Amino acid sequence: MNTYNKIWKNISRQLKYAKNSPQECDYQLAIYEIFTDSDYLGWPIDRVKREFPVQMGSIKKSDIVLLDSDFKPLLAIEVKLSNSASDGIEQLGSYMDRCDPRLIFGITVKDSFNLFYDENTGRSIHSIKDVAITASFDDPSDIDGTKIVELFSFQNFNVDILKSFCTERLTASRKKSEREMKFREVSKILSGDSGKELIRKAICQYLKANNIIKEGEEDIVDEMAEKLCLSSVKKQLNQENSGPSRSSKINYKFIPSIEDFAEYLKSNICYRHFILSDGSIETQPWKSSGGITVQTLKPNINSTQFYRNNKTNIVEIILSPYEDPMRQ
Repeated sequence: MNTYNKIWKNISRQLKYAKNSPQECDYQLAIYEIFTDSDYLGWPIDRVKREFPVQMGSIKKSDIVLLDSDFKPLLAIEVKLSNSASDGIEQLGSYMDRCDPRLIFGITVKDSFNLFYDENTGRSIHSIKDVAITASFDDPSDIDGTKIVELFSFQNFNVDILKSFCTERLTASRKKSEREMKFREVSKILSGDSGKELIRKAICQYLKANNIIKEGEEDIVDEMAEKLCLSSVKKQLNQENSGPSRSSKINYKFIPSIEDFAEYLKSNICYRHFILSDGSIETQPWKSSGGITVQTLKPNINSTQFYRNNKTNIVEIILSPYEDPMRQ
C-alpha cells in the first residue's frame, strides 16, 4: 500500500465522523487540520486561511482558502455538515467568481471531497455533475481519494499538474455524457415505426446502388425482413427454452490487465461497468473477500444478479479499479 493510500484511509476515517459534527465550525476545523497537519497534506499554516473575506455586495466569508506562494487566493473550499440542506456547490462557484483574483479551482466538502475546475471562474459550476473528481469518506479504499491526496500533498503540489488532471477528467466525462445522449437519440429514432422505415429505405438504396434489386422490387426487402424477423423470434424462443444464453459475444475489458486487476481486487474495492446496448452504463462496486483468481473472474461476474437479468442487453463489461469507466 503506497503512502498516499494510507493517508487517504486516515483522512476518510477522521472525516467520516467529523461530518456529523453538531457545529459547522467544528467540521471546518477538521478540514483545516487535514490540510495543515504534516501527517496528512502538510500545507504551511500561513497558506491556509479560514473565514476568508470575499466581496459580494457585502462581505461574505469563504470557509477555507488556500493561498499561492505570493499569498494570493488559489483555491476556495466550502464546507457543509452532513445534514445540511445545501451541498455548497453554487455557493462555491460564487466565491470563485468574486475572489480577487478570480479562481479556477474550488472544493466542496460534505459527505465527500469534491474538486471542481472551471476556466470560467466558477460561473459554470452548478451541480455535482460538473465535478472533476470526487471521493467519498465512506470508502477508505477509494482510488480517487488516493489521487486527491497525491494532487494536494504540499510537497508535490503543482498548479499545472492539477489543471492538466482536471482538464483530462472533465473531457472524458463530457465525452461519456455526449455518447450516452447520442445513444438515446439514435435509439429513440430507430425504435419507432419511422426508424424501421428509415432502415428499410437505406437498405433498398444500398441494394439498388449495387444492382442487386431494381426499382419496383422493394417487396423483396419486405419479404426478407419478415423472414429474418421470424427467424430471430424462433432463435430467441429456442434460447429461452434451452436455458441461459452464452456470454461469448460480450466483450470483457480489464484495466490495466486481467492479472493486475485480479491482484488489486484482493485488497481493494474495484468496479464492474456493464455497458448496455442503449449506451447506458451500470457501475457496481466490487469488494472481494478473497479467493478470486484470473480463472474465476468471469464466472464470478456472470453469476451476479444484474448480469443474469440483463445479459441479452450487455455488450461490454469493463473491470477497473476506477469508478469512472472512461479512465484507463
